[in-house]
Amino acid sequence: MDIDKRKLIKPIIYPIAKLLSKMNISPNSITIFCTIFTFFSSLSIIFLPNILSALLLLIAVSFDSIDGLVARISGKITKFGGFLDSTLDRLSEGFIFTFIAIYGIINNSNLIIIFSFLSMIFSFMISYSKARSECDNVPIKGGLMQRPERLLLLIIALASGYLLVGLIILTLLSIFTTFQRILIALKGYKGN
Repeated sequence: MDIDKRKLIKPIIYPIAKLLSKMNISPNSITIFCTIFTFFSSLSIIFLPNILSALLLLIAVSFDSIDGLVARISGKITKFGGFLDSTLDRLSEGFIFTFIAIYGIINNSNLIIIFSFLSMIFSFMISYSKARSECDNVPIKGGLMQRPERLLLLIIALASGYLLVGLIILTLLSIFTTFQRILIALKGYKGN
C-alpha cells in the first residue's frame, strides 16, 4: 500500500496497532490471524448475503496492513516478516477468488467462474512481476491496480450485486497493470 492510502486508514488502524504492540503481539501472529480471518470472510461468500460477505472482506482487507504497522511501532521489522506477509497475501487473494468461483458454480454462472480465475491469474502476475524484478534490484513502484485497489473493486462489486461486471473490469485492469509493470521493469532493466 502506498503512502497516500496509508494516510487515509492510519487514523483507524494506528490505535489498534499501537495497542497490539503494547500487548507484545508479534507482527507475524497478526499476519497469520488476518489470513485465517480472510479465509472465513471468503468462505462467507457462498453462505451469507453478498452485502455481509463484502463487509467481512472489507474488515479483513482493512486490517491487512496492521501487521506492518505493528512491526514498525515495535521495531520488529524482519525480512522474514515481509516474506511471510507477501506470501500469505497471495494465499488470501487465492481464497477470495476461489470462493467467488465456487459461488459461480453454485449459481450456475460460468462467466463468474472464468473471470474469477482470470482475475486471480493476473492479480498474481501483478504481484509476481514486482517480486521478480526486485530479485534483480529493479524496483517497480505503483501500477494502476495494486492489491488494495483490486480488493476494494471486488468488495464493491460483491456488495453492489454486480459481481460479474466487477470481475470483468478487474480482469481487464489487472491485464493492463501486468503489462504496465512489465514496461516499468523493462525501463529499469535497460538502466542497469
